[in-house]
Amino acid sequence: MPPARPGGHTAGVIRRVRRLLAERSRRGRIASWSLAAVALVGVVVALFLLFPRRDDPDLRVALAVNDPTIVFGRPLVVWPGLRVRVTATRLTRGGQIAIGVRGRPLAMAVAAPDGGLDAVVALPGDLPPGPASLTVRDAGSGRTLEADVEVRATSEPAIVVQPGRLEPGGAAVVAGGGLPPGVDVTVWLDPGPSAVLLREGRTTRDGALQLVVLLPADVQPGIHAIGAERDGEPLAPPVALEVRP
Repeated sequence: MPPARPGGHTAGVIRRVRRLLAERSRRGRIASWSLAAVALVGVVVALFLLFPRRDDPDLRVALAVNDPTIVFGRPLVVWPGLRVRVTATRLTRGGQIAIGVRGRPLAMAVAAPDGGLDAVVALPGDLPPGPASLTVRDAGSGRTLEADVEVRATSEPAIVVQPGRLEPGGAAVVAGGGLPPGVDVTVWLDPGPSAVLLREGRTTRDGALQLVVLLPADVQPGIHAIGAERDGEPLAPPVALEVRP
């Protein structure tokens, strides 16, 4: 019987070599993919550190009072001559900020190192009534932020209470316009024989009023009236205030 030819053995060796090369190639691809993924994660982390994500800027307007617990509605009700507080966040750090209303410049300010803004500006005494936008332009980013305000007419004396719903002992702002300029004012809870004095103050030279009042802690829940008087005479029609239990 003739000896066996070595062809079968050689073919087996070739098959094993091919499998080995294929396995190494597969492992090489996996290693390459892993390195690429790690590199991509590194790039993302580096970009985040170099250019941290910043949310859109936020703008708020309120009457210029020192009590941060008072919540004002939107749009903010104002009269010409009142002072408003303009606060914003996430502006250009240390950037120039221009504050205006209806296209009229009110003030220039500089954003804080953290990108915040806290400024008090006076509204023009001749500001026409109607809806208006108070604007904050960030020179660094080129963005303009807007906040709606409702400008009341000065042709008729009037007051408002903000907010219009409070709990006993709560604080609110009594604001008004169209009043006699530069006169002493007393603000009363439930004007009449059982009235409770809340605050004394003075109108501005534009006939505007802006006073923080504090409700008595023992005031009864329900609908009450807030009035502003001068020498015992009403300066404007009283407005309603709801006291919650």
